[in-house]
Amino acid sequence: MPVPRYFFDFRDNGRLTSDDEGVECDGMAMVHREATRALAEIAKDMLPRSGAHWLSIEVRDDADRPCLRAVLSFNVTQL
Repeated sequence: MPVPRYFFDFRDNGRLTSDDEGVECDGMAMVHREATRALAEIAKDMLPRSGAHWLSIEVRDDADRPCLRAVLSFNVTQL
C-alpha cells in the first residue's frame, strides 16, 4: 500500500510559498511532527533578524484537501 504524500505550504505574513514536492508521511502523527519541526526551523532562522511575524505551515493531502495548520505569531514590544 502506497504511503500518502502531504504538501507543506509556508506562509510568512500572508505571503504563500507552495510546496510542489511534498513528503510521504505514514499518518497524521508524522504530519504533525513534520509541520512542527519545519515551522520551528524556519522561525529559528528568520525571527532573530526580523520584526513582527506571523508564520504558518499549512498541510494539504494529495487530493489538495487541507488537513493541518501550525501557526506561530512573533512580536516584540519595548516597554
